[in-house]
Amino acid sequence: MPIARLFYQGIIWKGLFFLSAFILNVLIARHFQASVSGEIFYLINLYAFIILIVGISLESSMGYYVAKNEISIEKLVNFSLVWMLFIAACIFLYMLSIKNYYTNKINMLAIAFICGNLLSNYCAGISYAKRNFFLPNVINISINLGLVLLLLLMEFFQQKIISDDVFIIIFFSSFFLQGLTSFIALVVTYIKTRQFTLPTSIELKKLFSYSLVAFTANIIFFLLYRIDYWFVKMYCSNAALGNYIQVSKLAQVFFILPGILAGTVFPLTAGGQRQYVNDMLTTISRLIFMVYIICCGILAITGYWLFPFLFGESFKNMYIPFLFLIPGILSLSTLYTLTAYYAGKNKISVNIKGAFIALVFMIVADILFIPKYGINAAAIISSMGYIIYHIYVLNTFTREYKRSAISFFNFRLSDIQKIRSSIFNKAGKK
Repeated sequence: MPIARLFYQGIIWKGLFFLSAFILNVLIARHFQASVSGEIFYLINLYAFIILIVGISLESSMGYYVAKNEISIEKLVNFSLVWMLFIAACIFLYMLSIKNYYTNKINMLAIAFICGNLLSNYCAGISYAKRNFFLPNVINISINLGLVLLLLLMEFFQQKIISDDVFIIIFFSSFFLQGLTSFIALVVTYIKTRQFTLPTSIELKKLFSYSLVAFTANIIFFLLYRIDYWFVKMYCSNAALGNYIQVSKLAQVFFILPGILAGTVFPLTAGGQRQYVNDMLTTISRLIFMVYIICCGILAITGYWLFPFLFGESFKNMYIPFLFLIPGILSLSTLYTLTAYYAGKNKISVNIKGAFIALVFMIVADILFIPKYGINAAAIISSMGYIIYHIYVLNTFTREYKRSAISFFNFRLSDIQKIRSSIFNKAGKK
């Protein structure tokens, strides 16, 4: 399938998924307001960190070796189920040691959320490596829309259908449904034999070797993007936490398009189609940078009134932190394709070094300034950290490929024509 068509499909299906997730996020924020929604999203952040630890980034290695056709998809699909069940058993055994286990709903929700996301991540990694963006995203979109409909009904009938507590249970449990459905769909689509096979010891060694490198990188990346949550939680009010997390989630909306492109760049680079991707990186980065300058400018003008209107009056303190975060948004948005490129070349060390330098700066600065200056300081520090990360990776790329750094930001009208020609000339070819 042509590269341009992959970009097109990735943008459509991943874009629809992120749109459904954004609508769900807005409705949760409006319904539960800043203090309660902040606690919900903080809990999700905590569970996401646990998923990162127990999942050891196996989705990265699965996607890498499927893209390179070095390990059969049947073995990896089966192994993803075995690993998820192993993690579920470990969590269950741990919970048995906790008093009042049967009445601790949070622990039960943790199992559903963690195991469901593990299975969903593994299935998505395999599907994307097979260049199938439809399968995982249509499932996620359907579940998100179901939750959106439920929230709308709760608002319309003034919670006479279900209570807030019941919705939270359904919300966290939906991630297990998402993972299980994704796994079944993957089996039906790609598994043509009834024989249950697992990777050999040699294949497992390759799988875990790559995963451990990706795991190290993802730990650093996760902390780089979310370490400030813990400091804001520690030193600020729940309302401030809710406002700041919503600013962070709004910033993540800007990372959707670069993330989609990065998800497409990775399997193509891993599969050997590096030259075309390399040639397109600067063009894509310039377009993203120009479009996002315009979008951030519009939000900088309207955000003071727009944010409370969109999320509710309890989010009136989002505006100033968002302004401080704009430089970081622009910097990180143009970095995604470069980091995916180095991951696809199996040179994750470049990404790790840049992220680690930025993370050290952010931790020190957060400790020094968040206790006194709150979420405004957190936003400034995050922006500076993202810029440091970008400078390191961009400098490495420009030195390696003898490109000017300014070429990533100096927009040209010919860029639009170049992308347009690529899509329309190649999207219909097979």
